[in-house]
Amino acid sequence: MATLEQRIKFAEEHITEKSGKPWTAKGRPWVIDEFWRPATGFKLWPNSPGDLCEKCSDRAGEIVEHQDERVKCRRKGLHSAKCQGLKAEPIIMTVLCLPRRSGKTFNTAAWCLSQLFQERNKRIAYIASSEDQMLSMFRENYLEVIAKNRKLSHAADVRGSMGMIKVPAKRSLFEGMSTSHSSVTGRGRTAVVIDEARDVPARVAMSMLPSVFESHGYSCPYGHIHTSAGEEVPAKCPVCETKLKRWFGRILLMSSAGLIVGSEKDWFSELVTHLRANPSPNVHLFEATHRVNPDISTEITNTVEEVFGSLDSTRSYVSVEIENRFTRKGENLLTKSEISACVDNGLTDRIQSAKNCVAFLDTSKTRDKTSLVILSEDEERSVDPWSQVVVERVDVWEPQKLPGGVISPAAILEHLDLYIPLFPNLKVLRVDTRVMPWAIALVKTIKKTRTWGRVVDGYHGKRAERKASWQILHQRMLSKTIRIPNHKDLREELLSVRRVEDIDGNLDIRDADRNTRHVDIADGLAVCCYLVHIESLNDRSSLNATLQNAKARELLRKIYRPVNRGIDLDKF
Repeated sequence: MATLEQRIKFAEEHITEKSGKPWTAKGRPWVIDEFWRPATGFKLWPNSPGDLCEKCSDRAGEIVEHQDERVKCRRKGLHSAKCQGLKAEPIIMTVLCLPRRSGKTFNTAAWCLSQLFQERNKRIAYIASSEDQMLSMFRENYLEVIAKNRKLSHAADVRGSMGMIKVPAKRSLFEGMSTSHSSVTGRGRTAVVIDEARDVPARVAMSMLPSVFESHGYSCPYGHIHTSAGEEVPAKCPVCETKLKRWFGRILLMSSAGLIVGSEKDWFSELVTHLRANPSPNVHLFEATHRVNPDISTEITNTVEEVFGSLDSTRSYVSVEIENRFTRKGENLLTKSEISACVDNGLTDRIQSAKNCVAFLDTSKTRDKTSLVILSEDEERSVDPWSQVVVERVDVWEPQKLPGGVISPAAILEHLDLYIPLFPNLKVLRVDTRVMPWAIALVKTIKKTRTWGRVVDGYHGKRAERKASWQILHQRMLSKTIRIPNHKDLREELLSVRRVEDIDGNLDIRDADRNTRHVDIADGLAVCCYLVHIESLNDRSSLNATLQNAKARELLRKIYRPVNRGIDLDKF
């Protein structure tokens, strides 16, 4: 059983790229930390979820190399009397969702070859979106790599037309499979690899996975003994007397994002969405929307993204192939270039401001973020009141990072007490009180006990208000009448928003990652734009009323003209 260090050393010595450069993980830390380590590793997980002490909580989710690296809690008296420490759960499935040209296939080949040539009794099944693609990837990433290395080519029996590698001395086998559910049946495989999973039918993928169901047992770290399920297991290796270690069959699913087309091929996008919301001790998910390959040219990708991301006919494909986001064709609300055009890198959270402004507090409890967005009139650029707006500050509270994993209303109130008085021309502060009891209580407390409570009220916006809010924000983004900070979470949320039709055929907004409304900070910004719109209407109404009153007084003054100046009406 090779260690991670031995795998890395093997790849550096024997694996070369097409250009002839030796394999290296330098510049690609994800290869080791997010792929190779979890692919054969274990995840520290609570023995009693919900009862972790602070120290154990910090290590929960950490990936370790061996199952005996469990953590026994020794701080019960200081933090949690119920904490029972952490156990090491086997990571059965590793899921990679990475942009195109990230090196998924090549680094998978390096991992598979390290297993075949370093360990005994490995049987790896490999499948891609089609048999032709599988054979093409096999020739480029396996056959050519082995052919360049004399040591590997002497030790292996390679059959290029079949996509098969045998290493007789290790009794190991690699099989490239046809993309057909009837041809992927079998058993006793120690690893299953599905490449470009977004294009593999669900039935084929599900037919492939059972081949690892019986693959588990005990093995000597030096390969002297390798037992399978049901076999008798000695306490130690009879050859070297080393303690035997558990081994498990492993599953590797990898792909870039794809278009959601409403077919069974959408299973990979559904899997990624599910794992984001439901972390598993036996599954490791790694996804990225940013560049993870240092050899990719930023200038080229940015040019393609900016140009084709602005075209209605291609923007969905840009979202998939460059931004690595699952999407439906034509459903993008904003492109990356449209968002970037409104970003002002010079903006920072203002401590105070005398500008006219509005604010919205989006509330949550245990899962979603709570956020405060303050939006002001951009006086430097505005021609008319509120024609240009700028984000003054964005504050975010994430329940997962707070004590107990819940939002503290007292902490929110303390924050408001600190900053709201420093914005003396705040017109309105709306607090999201929709199905959130602590927010309702917070509004009541503020209105009764704070001098600035006169501008505070609850917000009960329905679907119509939400649609209007997003339409106004969308118009401001397209017309560049809003400046936003270079806030990573805000930008990602704006980019993830998709336009969909509701059951009545009307435009609605969804989060692409969950197909539900879950864009906390961006929602707050949209509501602020809606509040600004209401304020601008009020300002116009007040101005119109003033003008109308002035016109009426002038009209009355002109109407009354005594015919005879000598007549005094009071004398009659």
